[in-house]
Amino acid sequence: MATRGDVQKDTFFTIGGSASIVTGPEFTEPLEECCVDLLLFGDLLDPTDPFKNDKTSYFEYYSNDTDTAVLKLQKCENGVFIDKATITDNTYGEFLDFGDFQADNRNYISIKNIDWTAILSAFDRGKFRFIVETTNILASVTPTPDCSFTYKLDHYSAKDADGTVFIKAENSNLLGSIKDQKQVFTFPPEWMDGIRISAIFGFNFSEYEEEHVRYDDGFLQDLTNDQTAKYLLKTDRLPAILHDYLKTNVLQANIIKMTDYNKDNANRHVDTMVKRTSSYEPVYHPRVKNSKVEVEFKSAFDNLRELLC
Repeated sequence: MATRGDVQKDTFFTIGGSASIVTGPEFTEPLEECCVDLLLFGDLLDPTDPFKNDKTSYFEYYSNDTDTAVLKLQKCENGVFIDKATITDNTYGEFLDFGDFQADNRNYISIKNIDWTAILSAFDRGKFRFIVETTNILASVTPTPDCSFTYKLDHYSAKDADGTVFIKAENSNLLGSIKDQKQVFTFPPEWMDGIRISAIFGFNFSEYEEEHVRYDDGFLQDLTNDQTAKYLLKTDRLPAILHDYLKTNVLQANIIKMTDYNKDNANRHVDTMVKRTSSYEPVYHPRVKNSKVEVEFKSAFDNLRELLC
């Protein structure tokens, strides 16, 4: 889990925006996930349209020596994150209290399908995050909170969403942690998360595979003609913590869905289900921390198959 200390000022990277000076927690070890602002949208006039109303999820897990864990929603005001709500029910998402789900001798606390439109209605636009405060009677000092990504929540508009892709990932298995290479965890039940990044998804193309039978005169009689629909995801420059999240929590997910918001995209994609078919290789440059990546996918459905004989 994260280790945090006193308050400091630092430059926070904003997805789809420019860098800004924000007061935040000082880390005794680098934890970029609290230093990344991810764009999210809600539409108060059309709150049931999933295209305009983003949903994400968040969980933490703790060993049995942690006595209590409390989940809170915070908003950044005048450079300082202020508590806005203590999560005790499903007002802002599907809440599992500390210990409601247990796996691998750990107790989890989580909120799934976070209703950012409800948060937008209650607390207006701005920068938000979730934190978990814990107590441990064996600890000599109070454990410092763990936190989610920071989200820049705004009213939906096609103009502001242009240049982004929203990715949904459903997970249900054991997976290695992006925070600790020696650690593995189990996702909470029917886990779904979402993330909006600066990218474009599409560039549709197809690959073909045919089976034939060869006659004595050399004629090739077609037996099957398979088409595989393929796509490319091309991102803008992203920080390392987002690459770690994408290549692990997203690209190793059971189900991946892509929704593209680029107004000049030649192809429309809304919840297009895909499977990864390439490696994940960001293009790095000396003395530049953020990097782009291009990943190839195929359709999750293999229905473009013609049986000829």
